[in-house]
Amino acid sequence: MTASSRAPRPSIASWKMGRTALEVTRRLSVSGPMFDQLQGLLDFRSRQGGEAEYENTYQMEPSTDECFIPAEARRIAKSVLEFRLEDVEYSPRKSAELTRILADSIKQKLKDLGAERYKLVVNVIIVPKGAHGLQIASRGLWNTDTDKCACVAFQNATLSVVAIIHALYFE
Repeated sequence: MTASSRAPRPSIASWKMGRTALEVTRRLSVSGPMFDQLQGLLDFRSRQGGEAEYENTYQMEPSTDECFIPAEARRIAKSVLEFRLEDVEYSPRKSAELTRILADSIKQKLKDLGAERYKLVVNVIIVPKGAHGLQIASRGLWNTDTDKCACVAFQNATLSVVAIIHALYFE
């Protein structure tokens, strides 16, 4: 079993097993054969109906395989907007529900990418297509190394849509 295919390593606090207790009083980092034995203990514990307590790993940066890629997010958001809005006509009454559906669809597809340690914020704005302008601005305090943003615009005959995706790394 390779390190990348192994389940996330738990940090152990304490839990009770019947009359005996296994307690670790300080943070413990486990690897190699000892981790496999510990994983077996956790599997045994979960079969017994109890729950292990997990602590934060304090991983400050995403690993290379779980980085959020804005270009991929734009591709996914664009495909969702094109699929859902191809023949839709603008209606002020239906816009609220439609924005909710679009935001949820985009968010769900982005979760399937596997960037599990990212919190996703998806904003969708629908306006009627016309001669007026639309300006959107957002500000935030974030880590430019790990937090990302993607924006997609879509138009059809009666409406214009902007989808903004913020991906914030959660330590």
